[in-house]
Amino acid sequence: MKCRHGSSGFILLEAMLAAFILAVIIIPLFSTLISVHRNTVWADDNMQILMVGQGQMEELLAAGTHAWINEDFRPSPTHLAYEFAVKVKHLQAGLYKIQVFIRRRDLPNSKTQELATLATSTRRFWP
Repeated sequence: MKCRHGSSGFILLEAMLAAFILAVIIIPLFSTLISVHRNTVWADDNMQILMVGQGQMEELLAAGTHAWINEDFRPSPTHLAYEFAVKVKHLQAGLYKIQVFIRRRDLPNSKTQELATLATSTRRFWP
């Protein structure tokens, strides 16, 4: 029996080579897409945490000095996924250092973000 070698169709080696070339191109591409998605989710989460923390800081400043007290972590009244703590330190010349710490409640090892500001009870700085 005589074997004919035709030019039509793929042989197994060509198909394996094409699959290998596709894998070499697609795997890094998917890896990059997954990494970009992960970084986007991380940045979005950090932005949300900072916005909630800034809102808490603004509410504290607007409430006045009677609200400037130390508080342990407690749930945020407006965003239930977060909890925050407040640390207030009275400095010289009527200044207060106010720190707001905020973190996610649903993640056990959540990173705590900190926002800090200096404030006065009269809202003016005097030399």
